[in-house]
Amino acid sequence: MGLAVKIKNVSVTLGGHFKALSNINLDLPVGKTIGFIGPSGAGKTTLIRGIVGSLSISSGEIIVFDMPAGSAVLREQVSYMTQELSVYPDLTVKENLKYFITMTGQPRKASGNTLKDVLELVDMTNKHDSLVSDLLILLTQPEKVGLRLLERLR
Repeated sequence: MGLAVKIKNVSVTLGGHFKALSNINLDLPVGKTIGFIGPSGAGKTTLIRGIVGSLSISSGEIIVFDMPAGSAVLREQVSYMTQELSVYPDLTVKENLKYFITMTGQPRKASGNTLKDVLELVDMTNKHDSLVSDLLILLTQPEKVGLRLLERLR
């Protein structure tokens, strides 16, 4: 079985002095699900950001599907989802998606179709003009929504 990712002697120094990763060597096989587990500050996110090419490594080499991490071709094949909320609550669903479509390098001509396809895929076509902050309340604090509905019923 081939390698999806080869990490060789990778070190990352942040802020010019903090050694986030030191001489990491790791082979990740194709077709396997991999999880990085460790305490906060252990370097998991730093390593993942190096693999997807969103962080420059200080030394060493990361090869993803036989190409240097961050290669333009890989942007269509490799991504990651952070545990932090990565949407802008003061924008609409459509505005957020347009922003991220642009950030992924989609051609402007294709972005309208991509937006439509994504909205349909996640069943949000009828919510595209809603502010994300309004929808987040539904997801993160359903009890508050319930209380507000009860107040309106009085």
